[in-house]
Amino acid sequence: MKNKIYLLLLFLFSCTHFSQEISKENIQGTWNVVETVGKFPDKSLQKSFQNAIFIFSPNNNFELKTNSKGKLFSEINAMTKNTKWIISDQNLNEIRIGNKKDKYSIMSIQVSLSKKLFYLKETGIVLKVEKK
Repeated sequence: MKNKIYLLLLFLFSCTHFSQEISKENIQGTWNVVETVGKFPDKSLQKSFQNAIFIFSPNNNFELKTNSKGKLFSEINAMTKNTKWIISDQNLNEIRIGNKKDKYSIMSIQVSLSKKLFYLKETGIVLKVEKK
């Protein structure tokens, strides 16, 4: 059942990613998570992401914040500390988090601007977001 949900979400992203290509100008800024979508592998991780803030600075610095202090989120936060963001594939509306040394491999986010969704590819987590 979980795989069917992920496939459905992936399908939705692939259908909508052509509707609006991402650019540095429309991604940079502060994005608040307003809702988590689907099942999460861990309730504390879900709670942490419900309060998460993604910050894409104009100088390509990346920051991930939350008020919740779950263990898994703390690990994700530690991995993304002092990282940069790049648009790795405009056709897929994909943002990569990391640095040149790790080839921006810390986190991949597929973005649907029309539906205001972030899909964290490594985990299958889907977040409904709103730009501040």
